[in-house]
Amino acid sequence: MAAIGKRANVETPSLIAAHQGNAISPPDREQVYRSVCKVLFNSGHGLTPREAEVCASIVLGRRVAGTSRKLNISAHTVATHRKRAYSKLGISSQNELFARYFDSLQALHLS
Repeated sequence: MAAIGKRANVETPSLIAAHQGNAISPPDREQVYRSVCKVLFNSGHGLTPREAEVCASIVLGRRVAGTSRKLNISAHTVATHRKRAYSKLGISSQNELFARYFDSLQALHLS
């Protein structure tokens, strides 16, 4: 269990497959990022590609400054995309984003 104040280890689709006994090679960070973006973009909540990218960065543990550098946008723009994405997803916290991501992942897996 993660200590208070530390980020929890977030499992990605590839890591989930590994836990299910599927033999896979370790994914590179960019591949995992793109997979998370795809799940969020296709979740049916009307996220724009950029909103999905910002949410994927959050799910993967990046802070605002890191997301800003990766996407080459200002920290203010990151916050705006996050706010709009949270509104579309009907959530208000990072924990709810994690739950929504895993719900979307499970829905895609079952279909």
